Amino acid sequence: MPRVAVEPGVRLHVEDSGGPGRTIVFLHGWPLDSRQWEYQFAGLQPLGYRCVAVDSRGFGRSDHPWGHYDQEVFADDLGRVVDVLDLDDFALVGLSLGAGTALRYVERGPGRSLTHLVLCAGPSALDADAIAALVALAGTDRPTLLQHVVDLFGVPDPTRQWLCDIASSAMPYATRRGLELLRDGAARVDGAGVRVPTLLLHGAADQIADHAAIERLHAAIPASRLVTIATAGHGAFVTHQGRFNDELVRFLGPAMFPSPRGRGVRSRHT
Repeated sequence: MPRVAVEPGVRLHVEDSGGPGRTIVFLHGWPLDSRQWEYQFAGLQPLGYRCVAVDSRGFGRSDHPWGHYDQEVFADDLGRVVDVLDLDDFALVGLSLGAGTALRYVERGPGRSLTHLVLCAGPSALDADAIAALVALAGTDRPTLLQHVVDLFGVPDPTRQWLCDIASSAMPYATRRGLELLRDGAARVDGAGVRVPTLLLHGAADQIADHAAIERLHAAIPASRLVTIATAGHGAFVTHQGRFNDELVRFLGPAMFPSPRGRGVRSRHT
């Protein structure tokens, strides 16, 4: 798998299934990495989609630098990956913190042709006091923190342990910074600058996502569709993988481009 240099001394791990079909770029949620998308790769790649997933800096198999972590940095990193892989006519799927990165990337005006945006789970409903308690726990007992957070995903054993193992590979500093970004992002729900078809894919039983903020995003994004999975929680990508994948396919359309190949909606730089 390629490692993409996004700045001097910082390289990101990228999973790329390859293939000639429509490209879907997946951005993981906090505190996980690209491995969370295993069942999307397994379900969508055989249909002809090219699946690409990125480990954010500080997470998974990407480099673990100290320094500044925010959605601007993550969006810059994503732009570099898109350019290096020469991606065009691609869809962008983000979960939780990854949804925030995807939204910021699109709002800023991507320089390449983006066809669809999928925001899963959306902003966090955790308030400042809850975040402060979790940040403190991250500094004293990170295993307990990760177990507590993964419990909120609503997944059964042994999937819970699998997600905990993934989360434990993150840099402790990045884990704390991700928490703070979830806190700060909860109050910033805009979406008005999004001009591409957008799917809001949401679990009704999600204990982490801010349900009201998702409704506001739906109202703010003109070309948006809200799909709620009645019994799903934050871990719908695993527990309801069949429905999750079906909704992506229904929204994105056939994996193979028509002939002659159509172009996506190109957003301007701002």
